[in-house]
Amino acid sequence: MEPHGGTIYTYEDTIYNPSGETLPYHLLAHEVVHMKQQMNDGADAWWSRYLIDPLFRIDKESKAYAVQYRQICKEVPDKNHRVRVLNDLASMLSGPIYGRVITHSAALKMITKLKVEDTKLVGS
Repeated sequence: MEPHGGTIYTYEDTIYNPSGETLPYHLLAHEVVHMKQQMNDGADAWWSRYLIDPLFRIDKESKAYAVQYRQICKEVPDKNHRVRVLNDLASMLSGPIYGRVITHSAALKMITKLKVEDTKLVGS
C-alpha cells in the first residue's frame, strides 16, 4: 500500500484531500463509508461523537477499513502483499491515531470478520 501524503477526511458528501494527490480507489472506498455514515447519523452529530468517543471512532473506522481492505483484495492479486496491507491497516486502527483502544489482533479481526451487510449503509 502506497503511503498517502496527508490526512483525508469527509464531511457530508465531500471528501477533503488537502495534499491534492490522486486518491487510490481503496481510499475513496474508505471515505465513502464515512460519507454514508454521516448521511445516516448527520454529519455534525457524527463528527461531535467521533472526536470525543474512542469506541464510536473505532466502530466507524473498522467498517471503513473493512471496506477498504475488501477493495484492496479486488485490486491486488498478490496474497502476500494483501497480508502486509492488512497488517498495516490493523496497525493504524490499533495505533495512536485512534487512541490505542484496541489491540492489533482485535483490529485484524474487526477488519476481516465484519460481514458485508455490516458495512452496507444508505445507498449501498
